[in-house]
Amino acid sequence: MSMVSRRSGVIVYVAAAVPARSADAGAIVAAVLAGTASGGPAVGGLLAGALTIPHLVGPLAGRLLDARRRPGPVLAGAFAWYGVFIVAAALLLPVSTAAAAVALAAAGCAGPLVTGGLSSRLAPLLETRARAAAEGPTERPADTDIDTGIDAASPRQRRGQAIDALTYGVAGAVGPAAIAVAATVLTPRGALAATAGLLALAAVPVLWLPGASRTPPRTATGGVLRLLVVIPPLRRTTVATVGSATALAAAPVIAVALATQRGASPSSAAVLMSLYGIGGLVASLLLIVRPLTGAPERLVRLGVAAAGAALLLPLLALPFPAAATATGGVAFAVVGAVSSVLFAATLAARTEYSPPGATARVFATVAGVKVAGSAIGVAAAGLVAPLGAAPLTLCAAVVCALTLAAVSVDAAACGRSRRAYRRGMPTYTAKRPLEGDADEYFDYVSDPENLPAYFPRMTEAHELPDGKVETTAHVDADHDGTDETVTSEANFDVDRAAREVRWSAPGPHDYHGSLRLTDDGVELTIHTTQEFDGMQQALDGSLEKIAGNLREKA
Repeated sequence: MSMVSRRSGVIVYVAAAVPARSADAGAIVAAVLAGTASGGPAVGGLLAGALTIPHLVGPLAGRLLDARRRPGPVLAGAFAWYGVFIVAAALLLPVSTAAAAVALAAAGCAGPLVTGGLSSRLAPLLETRARAAAEGPTERPADTDIDTGIDAASPRQRRGQAIDALTYGVAGAVGPAAIAVAATVLTPRGALAATAGLLALAAVPVLWLPGASRTPPRTATGGVLRLLVVIPPLRRTTVATVGSATALAAAPVIAVALATQRGASPSSAAVLMSLYGIGGLVASLLLIVRPLTGAPERLVRLGVAAAGAALLLPLLALPFPAAATATGGVAFAVVGAVSSVLFAATLAARTEYSPPGATARVFATVAGVKVAGSAIGVAAAGLVAPLGAAPLTLCAAVVCALTLAAVSVDAAACGRSRRAYRRGMPTYTAKRPLEGDADEYFDYVSDPENLPAYFPRMTEAHELPDGKVETTAHVDADHDGTDETVTSEANFDVDRAAREVRWSAPGPHDYHGSLRLTDDGVELTIHTTQEFDGMQQALDGSLEKIAGNLREKA
């Protein structure tokens, strides 16, 4: 993708993301206002719950997006679905609260595509390439573990993730504010229906989102929930996302508790939350200028630790009543900034560790469980709030600490398991006689553009500016009995003195190999932590084909 088309794609993305997410954020506020006006706070809570709970259908919603090369029509359809049922709920509310709740539940089913599903389409705009499987100098996608020490995300991708975090921050401020104005000018029901206008506004640019440069490969058929469990970095990212969301969801309740404890009007809590939002927006802007660097999972763990520490800062406002407003304001601005940085890190982790063909499902599912975590956090904070601001703040920080402990223990356990396994790591070698000029064969083999000519199942290979090789192959990447088209990058080194080419690919099984030409034959060696029946036979068969192809092509 060229720089111009990439920039225009990001502009289109932002033009769609801001109004769509503003509608999603505002619709919850509008549902509470409309329900409260119709039948009291209980009805308002019922309608808000009806709208938010269906966000848990992320796996099903994400599947629709993963299966399509062009995301625009799917996302535009989701926005239209959301808007139609929002309007239906506004019209049905005076007639039947239950019918309005059902309509909002139907609208909420599109929520995962507005949030995580849309976010999953940003990486292709920034030319993120999925790590996938193939024979030769490529690696299988992660189904059990991932080498998290390798950070493949470029500054462009990290900058894009910061832009995405910024769209959430802007939407979180614009959406509720727009609903507040609409509820005053119109009615609460009118404000609820008006969110459909924002969705219609988003549906136009989203149709222009560029499609994938290649058909998305299929992924494991066990379901996205299985992927979130069996891929350790995704598992830990999900736990960190939900745990931190549960803790940070207590922020508005903490703000109210602080205001009440120091005798101020509860409305002053709105000032603190405004500063929370401003802190998040400023942090997102700074991340666009100076993107995050480092392994995504490590960034997520640091973000959770920082969130726990930041949540303790509001306690500083309690001993100094005279400076409580200023101290609390600074504290909430820091919490908002940390929250934004943590969110950008989790976006990077989801992008980095999602298997090929499952990105939308992973994003949508994690977004859904994050909403659930936030709901639990708000409810739990409401129960603890009567004890005072200090216990409430400490509880929120403890949730972050427990989350950090859980992901750190999991990472340490996986690291020990990986090291223990590697001590018994198998190396497979196959040799075959090959008549002819070994130097001539090697001249042919050492050109990466010739890889498809002698490696079975490989269809394309291109040398990249950084010296790596991008390969495309047809292989059974997910062991489901059907070949998929997968594309990956690998290191490719040429040792002319030894007449040997070596390759290695980042991934879960420390995969690397070599092909060496000798005066009397050819030798293929594969080194991997992965063991499965028939590996040696497969290697022998591959080498036989390689030898035959070399005789024909060289």
